[in-house]
Amino acid sequence: MESKLVASDGKTYINVIPSKCMISGFGSTDRADWEVLYVPHKTKNHERWGLPLMFPNFSSVANDTFTELGIHLPKHGLVTDKEWKEIARTDTSITVMFEDNEELLKQFPFKFRLEVTFEVKPKVCVHRYVIKNTGDKVLPCSPGIHPYFSVPQKEKTNVKINTKEFDCKSYNWENENPDDNIPFTGHLEIVVPTKGTINLREVSEPTKLFGRMQIWSEKSDAPDHEFICFEPVRLGANGLNNKEGRLNIEPGKQVEIVHEIEASF
Repeated sequence: MESKLVASDGKTYINVIPSKCMISGFGSTDRADWEVLYVPHKTKNHERWGLPLMFPNFSSVANDTFTELGIHLPKHGLVTDKEWKEIARTDTSITVMFEDNEELLKQFPFKFRLEVTFEVKPKVCVHRYVIKNTGDKVLPCSPGIHPYFSVPQKEKTNVKINTKEFDCKSYNWENENPDDNIPFTGHLEIVVPTKGTINLREVSEPTKLFGRMQIWSEKSDAPDHEFICFEPVRLGANGLNNKEGRLNIEPGKQVEIVHEIEASF
């Protein structure tokens, strides 16, 4: 995997891989023992880690098909394996961009431009992205972000979150993995034993755009498993085929979606 660029406020830092639109690390020089986002140091498996963006669809669509056009779309969309371009950088932020091209338009015939800014503040990682419709027809999308929060396997059952919709103690984490879609009010508090507290918030203005939270992990026999994913999403599986629930962006318009991850370093 390519070298990482670091944005820092002096103590809090984020590692970013611009060409993959990926936050690959989030931590503090005050807490060398806590990597908030999972990093596959042992396996070097760079498929499940960090914080990737899923667009135009989060998760799968039914039969892998966008039904309105009868076109195939892979799980988690079209941009996670594409090459992004860095367009701006400061000491505390990095901005990357991706836009449609001739090849992609054959798969997904809608013109768009994505700009994602990763920013670091004291104890906070900011993930801000703009979806712009650059075409002449409505752009449908049901995106999500996919943070892998680092959690020791033995502590998964003891993780506490501020919702009654999901109970970490209800799972046998050794032999089963959750894949639950629950309501997201815009704030999730995650208490990781031996590490600290994470506050995940959507702070988009003027209105929140993500109303669901996908919770997922791996069983203990998987090569990479010491994480729990708490994933803010527009809808969830097959969301792109939900005409009323998905985002439908008018030509020339854009939406901005902002999430903050605060850690108690």
